[in-house]
Order: sequence, then structure tokens, then C-alpha cells
Amino acid sequence: TETLFVGGHEPWFTGTVLENLTGGDSRYSLTQATEAAKKARAHSFIQKYPQGYETVIGEHGEQPDVSQGFRLALGRALLRDPALLIIEEPVGHLSEDDKLLMEDACRRAVEDRTVIILPSRLSTLRSVDRIVLLNKGEVEVIGTHDVLLNSSALYRHWEYIHFNEFRHETEN
Repeated sequence: TETLFVGGHEPWFTGTVLENLTGGDSRYSLTQATEAAKKARAHSFIQKYPQGYETVIGEHGEQPDVSQGFRLALGRALLRDPALLIIEEPVGHLSEDDKLLMEDACRRAVEDRTVIILPSRLSTLRSVDRIVLLNKGEVEVIGTHDVLLNSSALYRHWEYIHFNEFRHETEN
């Protein structure tokens, strides 16, 4: 059983797109890497690069944006087909198109595996099967977003400080 983590700002390595997807592991073919990239919704932007999967990215090459880097990292993880996948959503400004692509990529990634998502967006909380809220290292409550909003003061407080549109007004 393998566990993999895809971070919100996962690094990519100076090398080709293919090398980034396979991690340089020759056990994985271009066909397998392409299938993983398609599942992670990265294939279309990869094809737009000058040399596609052979395009160099990183310090001396193309610079994927946050959404593209996340989807490349997700493709790298999906290629390995982990039993448990931990996904930290990227934080920061993303276009609506990027958000939709990332949502679809995550939806495809959860098929046939256990996934733990560390959310940065309220829409993610609304879409998951189960939320587990930890407090001081222990499970405080488990449930759906709607159930927890109605039953847990701690969850309501956590949701407010992380996702309420007015939260930043008091910080200034």
C-alpha cells in the first residue's frame, strides 16, 4: 500500500514534463504518463508546450502556473496509483477555469482510492463525502458540511475564520 502527498504548491523539477511525471523512473512509459496526465487534466496544457512531453520545465524552461503545477503533481501521483492520496489544495488566486479543471482532476483522482483533502476552498468542503475536524490532535466531529454547520459550534467557527468573505476586514 502506497501513500502519496500532493501539495498545494508542489515543486516541479528542472527536466522534461515526462521526467517530472515519471520522476525519472523508467518503469513508466510515455503512454502511462500521458494517461495519468489526462486523468489529472494536465494533458491539454502539456500539448501546447513547444515539445509537448519533451518540453523542459523548471528553472531553465517553461514555468507552469499554480494550477498547472498542481495538476502535474497530481498526474505524478496518479501514475503511481496510490491506495491513499493526500491532497492539499493550492491557496491563492486562481481563475474560474483553473478552479474547474482542478475540481475535475480531483474528482477523477478519488476514484477507487481513499483520499484525504486539505481544503482551501469552501466548494471542496461542500462536495466531499465526509469531513473530519481535528482539535488538539483528536477527532472532534465527523459529518458532511451541512450537518456540521448545524451541529458543531467549533466547525462553524473554523468555517467562518477560514472561508467567510468578511474575515479579512477585521485583520486590517
